[in-house]
Amino acid sequence: MSFLLSLVIYLATYFFSVACVYVAEKHKGLKRLMYPCAVIIPSITATFRESGIDYPSYRSMYRWIHGSGADYIEPFWILLNKISFSYEFCLFLAALLFCITACTAICRLVRKDRWLAWFIFLVVCYNAFLNIMRQMLAVSIVFLGFSYLKEKKLWKYFLCVIIASLFHKATFVMILVPIYSAFVKKIKNPEIFILPFCIAAPAVIPIIKAVCLSMGIFSSYFSKPVHSSYGFLLYMLPPLFFYYLLRRECVKDSLTKWFYGLYLLVFPFQFWGGSLAYIDRYMLYFQIFITVLVPSIIQRYDEKYKRHNLRLFYFLWFVIHFTVVYAVLNGNGIFPYR
Repeated sequence: MSFLLSLVIYLATYFFSVACVYVAEKHKGLKRLMYPCAVIIPSITATFRESGIDYPSYRSMYRWIHGSGADYIEPFWILLNKISFSYEFCLFLAALLFCITACTAICRLVRKDRWLAWFIFLVVCYNAFLNIMRQMLAVSIVFLGFSYLKEKKLWKYFLCVIIASLFHKATFVMILVPIYSAFVKKIKNPEIFILPFCIAAPAVIPIIKAVCLSMGIFSSYFSKPVHSSYGFLLYMLPPLFFYYLLRRECVKDSLTKWFYGLYLLVFPFQFWGGSLAYIDRYMLYFQIFITVLVPSIIQRYDEKYKRHNLRLFYFLWFVIHFTVVYAVLNGNGIFPYR
């Protein structure tokens, strides 16, 4: 019974939030009302939950911050907790900031089918946020930074990375991504660059491990037991099928190719994460690009074919994604809702 009730709560959240974005997209005069509703609805859902693997840890963290303090926690997360009069209000503020930054980025990066981009965001990224809040907050802020990077406003991108790092310090390495981003824009087949990093992981990691342990550095990355699994390929590769099917047209569009190249970084981090603890979490900064890559692929099909059902296909695919990853496997521990 609790499972079904939880499922109804999540599905109702997605439906009403996506409906708001759809109305905002179709009726421009209502966007000032509908976009705020779209981000407030999932924020309210996040407020009253008791789900998420790290939910108890964040509650304890809230108490430490309001009690003896916790110096090792990032300053902006401390500030967010300090200004909150309750743990639930802290959850609301964190979710609201997460949704606002992601929605703003999507609006800046997607011209059409924002409703679908928002649906994918809720299904793929929002559920992860219900567990790892600090890092997903950082992910959404960096995602917003990429919308400025697209416009070659480097200082705004770096500013977003710095702000995100004050929520999750590991984010600071994203300051290097513009180098890769510039490289991706110049080549037609970025997977040629990515594939060797995936293949090399099993052979190179034991060498890195031996060197680091002998030097006594980064030992925490090797001390935690990890399990190699390639199951992620089953739900991360299929959305790319139509990109490859219409590759010539997709490559011609610089924005589509850029989204694709950034999304590809999911794979090396997942492969390396099978042997190095925590490394796979960096893929979250690039997994979010599936939200804007899918509408961009659909736009290429709109230009070539008058009638196609890609929107329906992707919608159904991500419904299946949610069902398997979250409802069945309980990824990030979001079931039960309370």
